[in-house]
Amino acid sequence: MNRLTSIAFAAVLFMGLLAMIAGRLAIPGQHVPEKEQVKSSGKGHFAADPEANPDPTVIHRDSSGRFSLDAKVNGNDARFLVDTGADIVVLTVATAQSSGVPVDPSSFQPIVQTASGEGRGAKYTVQELEVAGRSFRNVDVVVVEGLDTNLLGQTLISKLGGVSVDGDSMVLGKAE
Repeated sequence: MNRLTSIAFAAVLFMGLLAMIAGRLAIPGQHVPEKEQVKSSGKGHFAADPEANPDPTVIHRDSSGRFSLDAKVNGNDARFLVDTGADIVVLTVATAQSSGVPVDPSSFQPIVQTASGEGRGAKYTVQELEVAGRSFRNVDVVVVEGLDTNLLGQTLISKLGGVSVDGDSMVLGKAE
């Protein structure tokens, strides 16, 4: 039990530090023309598809006790862990590269120190992220080397209308 608690604490620490550092990193490689940028009152620059499904999405806990969902990054399928402790969307290098994000490992910086070592990554922007029946454009993400799971963080969870958990079900978006 102590090992599990230590791992959970390290993960929470990692994500908090990742979010703190992510705000300080430059976005390499991609420039979005001003007229395509849409500012919101929250962090990042999201443009939700107004025709998208506003209905809540229900996700059931998997056998490992986690809530995961399928999404699309720049039109490519990707699996995400819904991580309410993560402040930003985090992509694996493989997902980013297969989705056309011009990942440059030489731009990776140390972004966090955890019990398992130093975490390195860089901030990028993906042109489109489709999740829970909605499409978002110009989404800020952090690509982290050595990560094996994409994380859906609060910058996008909040755009979906929040999250609630009832037993083995998680609801993304507000239930009417």
